[in-house]
Order: sequence, then structure tokens, then C-alpha cells
Amino acid sequence: MSAQETLLLALKGTQESFHELKKVVQAAEQLDQKVILLVIAYNESLDSHYWFDGEGKQQAQDSYCQSLLLDMQNILEKFNLGSAEATVPIELKVIWGKRLHEVVRDYCQEHPVDWVAKACEQHSLVERVFFTHSDWHLIREIDKPLWLIKTLEPYKNPLLAVAVDPTQSNDKPHSLDIELIQSAKSLAERFGGSYSVMHAYDPIPPTLLTDIGTAAAQEITEQIASQHRQAFRILMDQQQVAESQQYLVEDDVHHALPEWLQRKGAELLLIGAVKRSKVDQWLLGSTAERLLESVETDILVLKPKDNLDL
Repeated sequence: MSAQETLLLALKGTQESFHELKKVVQAAEQLDQKVILLVIAYNESLDSHYWFDGEGKQQAQDSYCQSLLLDMQNILEKFNLGSAEATVPIELKVIWGKRLHEVVRDYCQEHPVDWVAKACEQHSLVERVFFTHSDWHLIREIDKPLWLIKTLEPYKNPLLAVAVDPTQSNDKPHSLDIELIQSAKSLAERFGGSYSVMHAYDPIPPTLLTDIGTAAAQEITEQIASQHRQAFRILMDQQQVAESQQYLVEDDVHHALPEWLQRKGAELLLIGAVKRSKVDQWLLGSTAERLLESVETDILVLKPKDNLDL
């Protein structure tokens, strides 16, 4: 029997309540995971005092963390979580740190963690969810599956959407696209939901074709479309994805993907990141990074299991 997976939920200690906790615990129960509730404690006032009293500063920080620990224990009791009778084991940890992503990164390097979860923040002025600097740093620096939560409603028979790019030059039997689809199949089964796979590609911009003539432009456009259709079909056949679960569209992905997610009512988007050897960081690519701000669904960022540079 394999060991139970660990899901780490990162929380800012300055929050008054943690509404995403219920959703994460329910998902952990469906996925048979235990939860590490990692609360990052920081108080700027404490950090700026005690310049010449290191021992006093440490005591003040320890006291602040202890107070936050008691508050979190009360919250767990309020939600009837973390007790011996609870179905999901929850371990509560409070760590002092100014930058959330650094605390999470260091913890993952020192302890066994299988998933990392964090809620995206709600912008009070425009009433939309947005990514913080911590979110982007977590994407680039954490080599674990990263669950970025944008909606607080727990999953109930969810539709999982998979964004693939089958025409990438390094596509291979163990490519990231394959891992994304296989993960979606497994998660859909464990969540009691379903999945669909989507690929959007841009036709050649008309501004690049003004000098080559209509006939040549049509031929080039059709060649590109044919390449995408063939690559997508091969991937779908290889992974035995039913036709009803496939979506291939010739459109700007920045428009097509959010519209498709909303129309289908998807609750979780699976997208891949790869490690670039030159900068030694996980990257989504400029297109995906610009896109994710406009997506309203939760996002699960996956990294290649073999940690290969794809």
C-alpha cells in the first residue's frame, strides 16, 4: 500500500478567516491526502523593531506565532477539523517569514510534500481574483503540483479542463501533454467528475501575408491548420480521449480558452510548466502567463514527473 500523499495549504497569517480551508479539506478527502496547514506569520511592526536586541526580537516573533497558532486551532475546531475523529488528518504549522513563497519553497525542500495549494486574492476594487507576486514565484520555484484556488465552492462532480499544445517540437511519448491528460483522467475519477481536452491555435496574422498573395496565404494557413489537426488527433488517439471530450479551435487562445471554460462550466484548469535550463526555473510561457489572469476557474499547474527539460 502506497504512503498517503501530503497536500500543503499555504496561508497568510494576516487573514482574519480562511474560507478556502473547507474546499481544500474536502478535496483532500476525495484524493486520500493528509493536509499540512502552513501559516506564514509576519508582522512588519515587529520586524522593524528590536534592531539591537536580537533575543528580544526572536521572543516577540515566537509570541506572535504562538498567538496565531492558537487562533488557527480555534478555527479548526470551529469547522470541526483536525480532530482525532476527522476523516482528513491536518497538521498545523506556523512559521515566521516575510515572503510566503520563500517559506513554502524551503518547507518543500525539507519535508515530503506532494501538492501545494494557495488561494488567489480577491481585488476589492474591481471584484476580481488576481495573481500576487507570491503566486508567480510559486509557479516558478516550486517543483510540485500547484493548485491555485480562485473559487471557494467545493468541487461537486467537477469538469476538469486540460490545455495542451501537441505541436510543440519536443512532443514525445512521455511529454507534458500526456502527463496532463493522464492526471486529468485520474483526478476526474477521484473527484467523481469528468474531463475535456482543449487546444487552440492562431492562424497566420493577416499582416504577415499581405505581400505573398491570397492563394499562397490560403495554402500556408491550411498547412498550419493541418499540422495542428494531425498533432491533436494523434495525441487524442494515443490517450484514448473520446471525441465528445475533445475541443480543437482555430482562434486566439487568449479569447478561446476563457470563453470555452466559462461555456463548459469547468471548475479546474490543468496546465503545464517546464523547467528552462538557462534560468533554472519553471515557466508557463509568456502566452500562458498572460492568460491565467483572465481565467476564472481554479488552476492546477503540473510539472513533468521526471523533471526533464521539455
